[in-house]
Amino acid sequence: MTVTLAHRRFVVPCLMACTFAILCSETAIIGILPDVAKLFQVNLAQAGIMVSAWSIAVGLSGAFLPAALSGFDRKTIALASMAVFTVCNIWYAVSTVFATALIARIIPAIAQPVFLSSAFTVAAASVEPKQAPKAVSKVMMALSAGTVVGLPLSRMIADRMGVAAEMIALSAISLLAFIMVWMLMPAIPAERQSGYFAQVKTVFTSVAGISLLATVALQASAFSLYAYITEYFSAVMGIGDVALPVMLFVFGAVGVLGSWIAGRMLSTEPQFTQLVYGMLLLAVLLAVLLIPGRAIAQVAVVILWGILFGVGNSLQQYIVTTSMPTAPEFANGMSIAFGNVGIAVGTAVGGAAITMYSIRAAAGAACLFAAILLALLPLRVRLNNQAGRKR
Repeated sequence: MTVTLAHRRFVVPCLMACTFAILCSETAIIGILPDVAKLFQVNLAQAGIMVSAWSIAVGLSGAFLPAALSGFDRKTIALASMAVFTVCNIWYAVSTVFATALIARIIPAIAQPVFLSSAFTVAAASVEPKQAPKAVSKVMMALSAGTVVGLPLSRMIADRMGVAAEMIALSAISLLAFIMVWMLMPAIPAERQSGYFAQVKTVFTSVAGISLLATVALQASAFSLYAYITEYFSAVMGIGDVALPVMLFVFGAVGVLGSWIAGRMLSTEPQFTQLVYGMLLLAVLLAVLLIPGRAIAQVAVVILWGILFGVGNSLQQYIVTTSMPTAPEFANGMSIAFGNVGIAVGTAVGGAAITMYSIRAAAGAACLFAAILLALLPLRVRLNNQAGRKR
């Protein structure tokens, strides 16, 4: 796909706006899980289904729909996605039954990988190949920015006006992104794509397999604890209702910084970034687990974790797409799909650990998955180098 100079002026900002809206909708629920549990009269682990069900839907959709719909115009995909998010957030706002609200969460989750896969592909195609990680990192920064706003926004609105008002606000954000795409983004027809099954064949390599396993481990490590971060900040760190949105904002803000760092590191030192990431992540999560609550050091390691959280999102996309270079649309879909499998696994394991032990046990689960990632990334580097020598 060729993105001309005329396209470039508004394409990336439109992609960023839509990504921001989608991530606000996805992550906002994390900031209000205790409220969701109270509203629908379920326990915290059951409320966590709102997170894991979203991830499962994204995982199933991402494995098929991005490649199947890769021939559609990119503007059409963006408009359809924002329309779905706008309507379903309103649907959630008026739901009074847990099952109905859950359906309103699942439907936009199906649309998410179709849009994000298209967005990553367009961003990467708009620059020279070596600069692709930087271009994709801009979309990733919008992804992290959605987290920055989504969690504290949901917390503040829910505290003052309730969960329904919070979902209406998310619907308004999606509607604004829809209007921006409609008015500013030009049509971008997709180039001719390989057949679906030709794209699927690219996953059957050792590099691709290890990359997808690493993606699952990366996101499972993140969401074992992140899905319950509101409760962790409150119960372990003793952060009160007033300071909680601020801490959530700080965590998301440093995630944006992490995405920026990843874009530059993966453009210049991709192997080094992969080799050190697992070690840094495990070290920081062990510190989160072991350092006593309410200590300044605890806040510091949470900030470091936030930076690595942002780096991890970009790293995930890089390792998967570079393992399937001939099928970028399919690769992006698989990255999203397996990333959300990891989110579902991490959320489930973290919730089980909390139920069986305590909120700190979720940090222990995150460390376990980080150790698995630490073993997989060096193997992925070695296999990728071997594959490169054969090409």
